[in-house]
Amino acid sequence: MIVQPDFPEHWKTRRLVEDTGDESSPMAVIRLWAHCQHNRRWMFPGMTPSQLASICHWNNRKPACHVALTKAGFVDKLTPKGFAAHQWDEHNAQLIQKWHAGEKGGRPAKTENPNKDEQIEKPTDNRPITGTKPDKTRPDQTKSEMIDETKPNQTPPSALPQSGTKATSTTGGDGLDSFKEKMAVDEIGRMAHDIATSKSAPPFQVPSLEQVENHLHLCFNGAEKYAKPFLKAMSKSHWRDKQGAPVQDWKAMAKSYAASAERNARGVGAP
Repeated sequence: MIVQPDFPEHWKTRRLVEDTGDESSPMAVIRLWAHCQHNRRWMFPGMTPSQLASICHWNNRKPACHVALTKAGFVDKLTPKGFAAHQWDEHNAQLIQKWHAGEKGGRPAKTENPNKDEQIEKPTDNRPITGTKPDKTRPDQTKSEMIDETKPNQTPPSALPQSGTKATSTTGGDGLDSFKEKMAVDEIGRMAHDIATSKSAPPFQVPSLEQVENHLHLCFNGAEKYAKPFLKAMSKSHWRDKQGAPVQDWKAMAKSYAASAERNARGVGAP
């Protein structure tokens, strides 16, 4: 049985207390719900008003039990007679589902094997995929000669100068040093790209009228009246400043616009 945390302060509960003048009257509803769970049903076509009052321990409260619970919305009258707990089945749907599952036998025990006569079929298509072992007698099959084409800036090991030999570049000098310099330049380029990407500014978003009014209200008294003209002017310029650069800080531009407009309106100094 589910009892919501807000049951004591629910409007139905408070109405029942007001109608009866008794703070303990909601216990009658709890007793009715417990009766539903015990009997595994929430509709009682043959129940009389006196039986309902007995189940709820209504005693001598006024008005009568079935009148008070029906008026508060906890009980529904059935036709031609009887009563039902209002929406008890909806709030306890999982409990009712378990009842139905129990009537059908429920789940089999863990020790039981419902398909013990069936043999478990072993998969036949899950053989491991293995590649052909490289022929170590062939130089093009050895690991030292293989290159991962998915990674940039790789030089075949065979192109590197071997120990005891000295390679020369077209510009003169040591070939190994030239190779190291090239790798260093590439690494610096990648680092510069990562730094530029990580520090890129977020895309500019056009502020709403409410945002501009709230900001200008904090700048000086009456500045919010310039919010609409500011948005209109910036929309006309496609949100670019006097130099034609895209606007990044609209708050500073809005404050400057409002201050300039106020000075023009007053014909005096800054506000």
